[in-house]
Amino acid sequence: MNDIFVNRFCYFVNKCVKRHDLLRYKLLTINGQNTRSVNTLKDSDKPLITKFSDTLRNVSKPSDKPSAKKSCHSAITTFQSLREEILNEMKDPKCCGVQWKRFPELNKLLKGHRSGELSVFTGATGCGKTTFMSEYSLDLCSQGVTTLWGSFEVKNVRLAKMMITQMAGKHIDQHLDEFDVWADAMEALPLYFMTFHGQESIDKVLAAMTYGVEVHDVKHVIVDNIQFMLGLSPNQKFDRYWQQDLVLDQFRKFATRYDCHVSLVMHPRKEDDMNELNNNSIFGGAKATQEADNVLIVQNKWLSVYKCHKYVQITKNRWDGDLGKVPLWFDKDSLSYSPLNRRITDDNKMNRDERPLDFATIQCEIDESDDWRLQ
Repeated sequence: MNDIFVNRFCYFVNKCVKRHDLLRYKLLTINGQNTRSVNTLKDSDKPLITKFSDTLRNVSKPSDKPSAKKSCHSAITTFQSLREEILNEMKDPKCCGVQWKRFPELNKLLKGHRSGELSVFTGATGCGKTTFMSEYSLDLCSQGVTTLWGSFEVKNVRLAKMMITQMAGKHIDQHLDEFDVWADAMEALPLYFMTFHGQESIDKVLAAMTYGVEVHDVKHVIVDNIQFMLGLSPNQKFDRYWQQDLVLDQFRKFATRYDCHVSLVMHPRKEDDMNELNNNSIFGGAKATQEADNVLIVQNKWLSVYKCHKYVQITKNRWDGDLGKVPLWFDKDSLSYSPLNRRITDDNKMNRDERPLDFATIQCEIDESDDWRLQ
């Protein structure tokens, strides 16, 4: 029935075309009686119309020829393009980042310091955030991580004095004859300081950071603290929460774009001192903890396991997921929180052990007897 309809349709079209002189040859069908005429025609003279059923079949039939390679969108990638990079990351142990020497317990949780990440540090006022960050960054800088410090609370002279004391392990002002030796060692480090102090616009800070990355190949930027990026004028267009979200977004984009680790020091909200701080304690909205790859909180609480009054709590670790607590012991002589710089004192003998002890030894000796205590 279909063939009868198709043949009639083709006959009708053929008559119409002939009538209007649009076709020089009669209507031909591929599987009809006139295939002989098709073979005798040149390609340029073959009719423009063929059997309707064959036309539908040719349209619906998938092509046997491989299609041309589709152009990929700039914002879309495939596993094939990532395959080699994934393999290299699995093979290279350095993909975890630079290991800390002064804080070996951090390596067990964070696994290392990696470029392109955003870390948020917080803690109660006066808990020692700047002092800890000074030694934290000095450890990495001593291993070749080019560092740019932005200290908006503490002047650069005081910050540098703290760092040289931590590097020497003693107060240099009491050993001025050694100042040149340790000053030369500090100058040899890939360490830079921003000249800002107090309130400053985010645009100027980002411009200095960009210059540091492009000119000095900076790989670690410390901003202490982000509250100095927020406007204090009552005529500001947005409230402080909204401003902080905008600032965090720009730091996040900077870390990703320039493959540079950005460490932000932030103040927490005022809460009850009896409770531990957590991710919800950070001032502002939830964007700080959402954008951050790592969240570290300095807690001023007694940690009975290590018999210490201060520790760093890892509450977010996007790389590995391990969370936990890193004990801190403060040594006033060296301004150091590193367990490697601790000295143990026997109350009975009142003799100071001058041997630098590793973390395992300290923990073992603490647990041996309650007569031992850390200064």
